[in-house]
Amino acid sequence: MNPRKKAISELSLDQSIPVVTICLSAHRSIPATRRLKQLGYDAKQLQGGMKAWWNRRFPVVSGK
Repeated sequence: MNPRKKAISELSLDQSIPVVTICLSAHRSIPATRRLKQLGYDAKQLQGGMKAWWNRRFPVVSGK
């Protein structure tokens, strides 16, 4: 099995639930979103990444 496909399958994502990819500045999440879509997931990218989220003062919850 392709190592990337295996890594994604290990996340145990439900293909019937949309997935949002997030990174700091929205550059690394672009290929992740593209790959998830290729695998049949309803994937979207958080435009602008976490920097944009923080700039808009949206809530952030930390934890496990």
